[in-house]
Amino acid sequence: MMTAAAEAIGFIGLGRMGSPMAMRLAQSGFQLVVCDLDPLVQERFRASGARVVDHPAAVADAARTTLLCLPDPGAVRSVVFDQDGLVHGKLSQTIVDLSTIGPGEAREIARGLQNSGKSYVDAPVTGGVEGAGQGNLTMMLGATEPVFQALRPVLSCMAARLILAGAEPGSGQLMKVLNNLLSFVALAATSEAMALGVKGGLSPAAMLDAFNHGSGRNSATEEKFPRAVLTRSFDFGFPVDGVVKDLELCLSEGAARHIPMPIGQSALQLWRIAAAERGNEDMTSIMKLFERWSGVEVCA
Repeated sequence: MMTAAAEAIGFIGLGRMGSPMAMRLAQSGFQLVVCDLDPLVQERFRASGARVVDHPAAVADAARTTLLCLPDPGAVRSVVFDQDGLVHGKLSQTIVDLSTIGPGEAREIARGLQNSGKSYVDAPVTGGVEGAGQGNLTMMLGATEPVFQALRPVLSCMAARLILAGAEPGSGQLMKVLNNLLSFVALAATSEAMALGVKGGLSPAAMLDAFNHGSGRNSATEEKFPRAVLTRSFDFGFPVDGVVKDLELCLSEGAARHIPMPIGQSALQLWRIAAAERGNEDMTSIMKLFERWSGVEVCA
């Protein structure tokens, strides 16, 4: 069983999600070997006791297990397979991908590593930046039971819930994109409902109270609207462009498996409209589209 004192853990991708996750590992006593292009990030992790190296292969020369938290499939492929990628590291045995890249891409990366002596585990997370900082994420893994148990001491430092989605690569990714489909549809539908309610003279706070004690309850009514919409902060922690990317990954898997997804397709078109106007803004800013269309403002 892997313990904090046993060996180094690699971590690549120290952005908004990756940085707090990696810092939790450092605070739990794991010796980190990290790689990031940002000098400020490098300095912060040096100060925490991590070893900073220049490229992914150097991480894989120093750590048997490396965690990735990267923005898209292209970034993951580059870190794994490029000239200085993890695949060329001498010590590396297991690559755990915390990114959201879709099930098809996860299967392809696993196939690409088949003859390298390295295994690939997809382990995407949900819970946002706040959950990452608190170690309160949910992680969905595509791994065999023995690998799942071997990784548990490391992963449980970052996630309160570890869910074994299936043994095949891509299982965790499939569960993650389905979770996101439900979450993003709920956020869009709640925005639509709130706009109509305010237009009809209802109080936003009263509506949320009714929804959250009735059958309309969802993650948007319970968390996103109270925290980021009614307060007008619009800072829940995930961009509109990211929503479009994740919905496209989900619908791509549906198309590959010949599953009709009319609700998902409709949601994707709406989120693409939002991205054209507010791609870099927080996903909760989709409410602003409905406000403009309806001539209302949804606030406390």
